[in-house]
Amino acid sequence: MKLVLVISSLETGGAEKVLSTLANAWVKSGWEILLVTTHDSGAPPFYPLDGRVHRRPMTIDKVGASKWGGNFRRIHSLRRFFQEEKPDFVVSFLNFTNILVLLAALGLDLKVIVSERADPGIMKIGKFWGTLRRLVYPKARVLVCQTEAAARFFRPWMGDKVVVIPNPVVRPKSEGSGGDFSLSHPAIVAMGRLHPIKGFSDLLHAMAMVHDRFPEWHLTILGEGPLRGKLEKLRDSLGLNGVVHFPGRVPDPYYVLKNAELFVLSSISEGFPNALCEAMAAGLPVISTKCPSGPEEIIEDQVNGLLVSVGSPQELSHRILQVLENRELRDSLGKNAELIVETFSLSRVISKWDLVFQ
Repeated sequence: MKLVLVISSLETGGAEKVLSTLANAWVKSGWEILLVTTHDSGAPPFYPLDGRVHRRPMTIDKVGASKWGGNFRRIHSLRRFFQEEKPDFVVSFLNFTNILVLLAALGLDLKVIVSERADPGIMKIGKFWGTLRRLVYPKARVLVCQTEAAARFFRPWMGDKVVVIPNPVVRPKSEGSGGDFSLSHPAIVAMGRLHPIKGFSDLLHAMAMVHDRFPEWHLTILGEGPLRGKLEKLRDSLGLNGVVHFPGRVPDPYYVLKNAELFVLSSISEGFPNALCEAMAAGLPVISTKCPSGPEEIIEDQVNGLLVSVGSPQELSHRILQVLENRELRDSLGKNAELIVETFSLSRVISKWDLVFQ
């Protein structure tokens, strides 16, 4: 089987991590894997990639990534690549990349599978791109969504071409080390890009209420992004300097999660919350917003985690206090959370992809 995988880049991100994981699994099964990046910066892959995966970075010099001049070049390069390689399947990740791939494949006898990695009901792509998506997506053999919530958006005009395949949850073979990073205990951890969609400002307001009752607890938010300055200023204004920490990206987040006491996801929207799943795989009790989409398909409230409304710092603080006050609840939630590595095991996810290829 010759499989061409297409994604914008191999930098940090949920889609990039999942595609790298799938590529490694498929190449280990003996498939020929060609991985094309359409907006390559020249940086090495952020996530481990098997040396047998053939990388094909596409660099478009002196043309902005958002300009159609660059996109026409990408479409032309992809089309020529498809014609030369003649793969058994093309699998594309992320909405804009999916559209470019399907345009490049027009008129070719190609089996193209596209995969959406965000909630399309929340993450709007604009009228022009939205129209293009409605025109070209039906030309794909299959559209893969991560959750039922996302699939419902497409089924009215994609019908039974839409399938749901969740992300794999893989527990690292070793716990690694924290390097130079030292987690402040007792520790609540959150993780994600420092961006408004992650709802970290709500989490800081909730932490201020928690701090009044449990001043010894710390909150560490792993990740980097454009909102760092504003979040640090908000932290200081809430009197949480020395309580809330922003260490940026750490080389081994699993090690940090494994050594924390509680994980909180405060997002306004998710495609499929990888950070939440990683925390559960580490055996952490978790609290998550009921954001679209993903958490309600992963967490059974009061069993393997707790769910709260989006945009409600007061409710979030109440749930955090509930967990901090009840060690038995913490232990029970964490033990049940670990079962996610069976529910979303790599072998189960790969078998779902196998059915798509068949």
